[in-house]
Amino acid sequence: GSFGLYFMFRQKDFSELDSFKYSLYCGIGKEVIDALVPHEKYGKVGGDGFSKYDLGYNLLGIGIAYGIDKLWKPKEKSNDYTIRFNTGGVSISYWLP
Repeated sequence: GSFGLYFMFRQKDFSELDSFKYSLYCGIGKEVIDALVPHEKYGKVGGDGFSKYDLGYNLLGIGIAYGIDKLWKPKEKSNDYTIRFNTGGVSISYWLP
């Protein structure tokens, strides 16, 4: 979950640090809910208790996402036409600056 949250925040133009912080805060929040809301009493809404291992996996997911974010550069938007053919016809796209 934290892996995906990091990329969601980055996609929304948050900084790397803010993406890290907010993803971590969401993971900590989920663990607090798991600790305070037992599943025996609240069913699917509740959790199975606080887990330091889950927090470790959250950090690992954010770390892997950060590494991929650094290594995998997005495609540069070019200002030319792209023509593609498919079964329904021809599509033409143009990147606006």
